[in-house]
Amino acid sequence: MDGGAIPELLPPQSTVTLGKKNVPPTEKRRKISAQTPLPVHPDNRPTMPSSVSKTRKHIAKKRGGEVNALHVKSRDSQRLHKAGVRDQRLEKLAAARYKKEQPIADRVAFFQDSLNEKGNTPLDVGTIQMLIHTFVHQYDEEYDSLKKARRPGRPGSVREDLLKMKISALEAEYQTGFVLPDVMKEESVKLLEDWEGSWSKLSALSWIKVSSSGQVRQSDFPSKGIN
Repeated sequence: MDGGAIPELLPPQSTVTLGKKNVPPTEKRRKISAQTPLPVHPDNRPTMPSSVSKTRKHIAKKRGGEVNALHVKSRDSQRLHKAGVRDQRLEKLAAARYKKEQPIADRVAFFQDSLNEKGNTPLDVGTIQMLIHTFVHQYDEEYDSLKKARRPGRPGSVREDLLKMKISALEAEYQTGFVLPDVMKEESVKLLEDWEGSWSKLSALSWIKVSSSGQVRQSDFPSKGIN
């Protein structure tokens, strides 16, 4: 389902690292089984090079190692300020991109692992629906546990509220059409089997939508994000 991004879950437990190239999926890239929850880990977000750090080093070299006594209106002080603003802007852009991309990568990894467990052969609609059900309800046990542990009359924790939102969003998506890589055609299965975790290769996969009623239709790569 495009749009309507759900806040990421805290604390995370497992994730797929984007951007690793030439790494066989059965070796170095961390595998995620059909039973493993897939929250996003904020500590694994890609970090941006610091413009402030580079600028400080350049100024320190020019001033003989002293960068702590800059006049507020000096050229070097203004350079540091601009570098700081640039870093903040890049960090916000990186965080927004990560929040959009990571759920897609986690979902692809889930179905890649599920295919691997089934011998990397095309799946029928019934099998796909069972896998989707597992994915959609992967948070149910934790959500129920948090709900039972909450004292009567007390509001839910942030974690509980986020889990509830996540489950509801996944259920709603499944009703109308759950987006996933095409695991019904042999050539598509081969492409998914060879996926090594890089974001750039996800757009080369074929995508489908499968609804809870069993309807299957072709879909575009969910570049705008999913739940």
